[in-house]
Amino acid sequence: MPLKWKVLLPLLIVTVLVGGGTLVYRLRRLQSVPAAAWHCLREPQQMILYSIHPEEPADFVKGAAVFHGYRILGQVSVAARSEQKRVAAATQHAVLAALGEAACFNPRHGIRVSDGGHTCDFVLCFECGRMDYYLDHQTVGSTIIDRSPDALNAVLREGQVPFAE
Repeated sequence: MPLKWKVLLPLLIVTVLVGGGTLVYRLRRLQSVPAAAWHCLREPQQMILYSIHPEEPADFVKGAAVFHGYRILGQVSVAARSEQKRVAAATQHAVLAALGEAACFNPRHGIRVSDGGHTCDFVLCFECGRMDYYLDHQTVGSTIIDRSPDALNAVLREGQVPFAE
């Protein structure tokens, strides 16, 4: 075997193994959220993006609107298909790019989507990198997410919705 192949072959093998490992990891990350929830995000009939307060308990302000126990600071109905895709892509990217999570859970974003068959809610904490999800108002589980709220904050800003810093 020529010298260049003795050097290139191990590099090629490592590249294939790492690339394959990344693909398997990304597939597992996608599978950490139920298929029905992904379907709701991809094919919504209705989508609402919430700005929620991370620390204030729901009963702190009497009569306050809440989203899974967190006071709603504002909300925007995401009706344009391009904006729905933007929110869905940001959520999917957050799940795919996740590497680990911290101990806190101070969510500042919530998403409610309905595809006509199911209603799915997502409560996101970009501070620690965790997302809780609900299917038809029942807790299903949680998964780790990336820590960048920029895309969702942009949608909230465009809708002139206040959000917790």
